[in-house]
Amino acid sequence: MIEERLLTIDELAELLRINRRSVYRLIENHTIDFAIKIGGSWRFKPTDFNAWLERNKPQHTTH
Repeated sequence: MIEERLLTIDELAELLRINRRSVYRLIENHTIDFAIKIGGSWRFKPTDFNAWLERNKPQHTTH
């Protein structure tokens, strides 16, 4: 059963508007904690990415 198409490093980098090397750094320092290694390639579930964005969005304060 296929639930969702996995994102590649390049697709994730494009969504985050950063370069692919920065994505690798975020994986290495565990900032991105939802990476899945398949063979020699990293993949990402879009639902995990969306949840990560929610957890890491800036908190706005009111004055």
